[in-house]
Amino acid sequence: MRFPAGWSRPHTGRYEVDEELLVLEGALEMSGAVYREGDHAFFPAGFVRARSRTPQGALVAAFFSGPADWTRLDEAARTTPVPPLASGELAPSASPIAPRARLLREHPRGATWLVEGRLAARAPRDMSVEILSLPTAAWAQVAHGAPIPEMQGPTLCRLRRVDPDLSDI
Repeated sequence: MRFPAGWSRPHTGRYEVDEELLVLEGALEMSGAVYREGDHAFFPAGFVRARSRTPQGALVAAFFSGPADWTRLDEAARTTPVPPLASGELAPSASPIAPRARLLREHPRGATWLVEGRLAARAPRDMSVEILSLPTAAWAQVAHGAPIPEMQGPTLCRLRRVDPDLSDI
């Protein structure tokens, strides 16, 4: 999403689904926290946010776990700032998708990695992968075990474990 300079959403509200974001350019202010270029944040479903704005504009890669329907709330709803999660350098890692990556978020069903350079030839056998090329905005969804297309890096890679009892989509 590209937010123009001066954009704001002054009212309080929430999404009923998880949101994960990475700031690619500029800065996004929300609920008293400032997210700058390279910052990553995760907001669980129902997280209440207020006073969102981009004084200088921003480009943000955002992923939602379902329909991103905004629910406006009473202005008195309680909000809590969420600090950015991204920090540190890209380094040799235990990423199943690339030899050099920075872990942004890990959870029981998968992980999000920022990858510099070449990706693995195939998705892990037990994980599907969503890949976003940051310089070109090209996006790919790769089923578990399937070939990964060539993508210009750096890339944002979201891996999700495949439930062995269900087919991967």
